[in-house]
Amino acid sequence: MSVLSAHDDKRSQAGFTLIEMLVVLLVVAILLAIAIPIFLSTKAGAQDESSQSNLSNARISAKASYINEGAYPVVTNLISVLNSQEPNLSFVKKAAGKGTNQISVNVSASGQQVVLVAYSASGTCWAISANQGDPPASAWGEAPLGGRYVSWNPSAKGGKACNATNAFGGSEGKALAGDPWSATFPSGTPSAKP
Repeated sequence: MSVLSAHDDKRSQAGFTLIEMLVVLLVVAILLAIAIPIFLSTKAGAQDESSQSNLSNARISAKASYINEGAYPVVTNLISVLNSQEPNLSFVKKAAGKGTNQISVNVSASGQQVVLVAYSASGTCWAISANQGDPPASAWGEAPLGGRYVSWNPSAKGGKACNATNAFGGSEGKALAGDPWSATFPSGTPSAKP
């Protein structure tokens, strides 16, 4: 009978205690707390880079049109040209849709500057200006010659829609609410100043 009771004692000792299970759950929770924000920031970065890539491709196509004609065509004609050259993108005069392949387009009256705007699924508006001849003082947003970039968060900028017209705000004529144009796509979170 003593053999049987020793066997019962071993069986009752098998398994994990409640404390051991709680420690394992705590470790898993800590690992998830570290991994989820990293995953989400990586996802937002990829969404931003997708919009930036779309804008870069659109700018190349728009510049080809400029080279062929000596000026950017009026907006409606440029939209038609871009839609035929870039069938995976949708070019519009209105605001670009969030997380879509839509790009808002506008052309200066002189035909020397084009502005393209995309709205990333991360919630960031990205704008690119290709200024071929408008002097910075009269260019939209005082954009210097060449390609320039700016980004903004619509909710932090008073709900400004992601379109090529709103890329420039205020009477000062600078890029949206005074944000500076840069020679490369801005990195990090766009300015949150209203």
